Amino acid sequence: MQLSWSAQSVRSKAMSNGSPLWDGKAVQPQVKDNAYQVGTAQELAWFAANTADKNIVLTADISLAGNQWKPLKGFEGIFDGQGHTISGMTINNASAYQALFGEAIKNFTVKNVAFTNANVTALNYAAVVVGRAGSGGNCTFE
Repeated sequence: MQLSWSAQSVRSKAMSNGSPLWDGKAVQPQVKDNAYQVGTAQELAWFAANTADKNIVLTADISLAGNQWKPLKGFEGIFDGQGHTISGMTINNASAYQALFGEAIKNFTVKNVAFTNANVTALNYAAVVVGRAGSGGNCTFE
């Protein structure tokens, strides 16, 4: 059985349409105050592919439209959206634990972020934010 989850708006917030379509590439973001400063889809993709145990701060609204998102696995840290929106995230995968963070194991916080126009399809555990939250303790959503 395949599960599908779609959200037009997880939190109501106007999205600026000035974001370019994501080209599927990854670019390393700057680090400031022990947190990756992420303001583009390319920087978010780099973070997802290269590190799972660091903090991240969104510095702008991000559009993931145009390419399939590959979920971050094993996240530990703080993801602070600072009131920004991630839009257009699409995942269509035949495996489990599909979301922005496929798996967040322990000691993580996700806060101050909105999602619009997300569409996630998976074999099991389809979600927008976290596909699987571990039982290691200190897992919060604000």
